[in-house]
Amino acid sequence: MDNTLLVDVLAGITGGFASVFVGQPLDTVKVKMQLFPKMYGGMFPCLTNTVRQQGFFGLYAGMLPALVSNGADEAVMFGTYGQCQKIVAKSVGANDTTDLNYIENAAAGSIASVSKIIINMAN
Repeated sequence: MDNTLLVDVLAGITGGFASVFVGQPLDTVKVKMQLFPKMYGGMFPCLTNTVRQQGFFGLYAGMLPALVSNGADEAVMFGTYGQCQKIVAKSVGANDTTDLNYIENAAAGSIASVSKIIINMAN
């Protein structure tokens, strides 16, 4: 197995997890305000009420599905992007992916994005 693929996939999982840990509290507030629009007067009352009633970790309720989906999604994206960089490097005659310029890296990212869209459509 290619070592860089493993590193790319692990980086994707880590990035997906980090995005959930950062965004989950506000997502929890958003969902509560959508479900109970008359109960809260705004974002800050919802946030403080949730922390008061459920504690700080109440903001992370329902986090597991988001961790799984974002971790898997970003693992695919990062892993695909690294492989696409190798394909682009080979096609332009570069010795290594670090030799790619901005346009070539953008091409690799575009190819990876299209493959991610295809994978998401299949699910």
